[in-house]
Amino acid sequence: MENSIEEIKQIILGYSDDYRKKLINWFARQNDTTQIEVFKLTQDYIKRYTENKQPTPQVHFAFFLKALISMSSIEQKLRKKELNSNEIKKAQALIINRIKTQKKSKTAKKAYKIKVLFYDLKRLHEEESLSFNDLVNYLSKMHKLKVTKAYLIKIYNKLKTNQD
Repeated sequence: MENSIEEIKQIILGYSDDYRKKLINWFARQNDTTQIEVFKLTQDYIKRYTENKQPTPQVHFAFFLKALISMSSIEQKLRKKELNSNEIKKAQALIINRIKTQKKSKTAKKAYKIKVLFYDLKRLHEEESLSFNDLVNYLSKMHKLKVTKAYLIKIYNKLKTNQD
């Protein structure tokens, strides 16, 4: 995947300075909603191409420019009323993909906190012989995390099978 990121950086950063400045000026003239959409699209590109690796600032900038190019071209075509049915479908596909990635990335906050504390919980349960009821009390008192015994067992077993 690293090669494709390098290719993307070269393609995006291959635009002239004037064109990049024009895109950034276009971005500055847009309302907050459009600017937020550009940032969302940038995040979508980063998630799609980096696969949970920490992207460099150059990659962020490259994908920001890529998002600016796609948003500005759609906006210009809308203004000129030149969108054909394929381009309308492409714009809708972008929105649908963004919604799908947002749904996938949602994780339960309690499950995430249990995942962070998993090794402590595992040590308490296996080495200190605390029951799940005791673990629920521990989470409630020490971490201000209110969970049920059934939920804790479910997440604990899922994490334990993933660990093995």
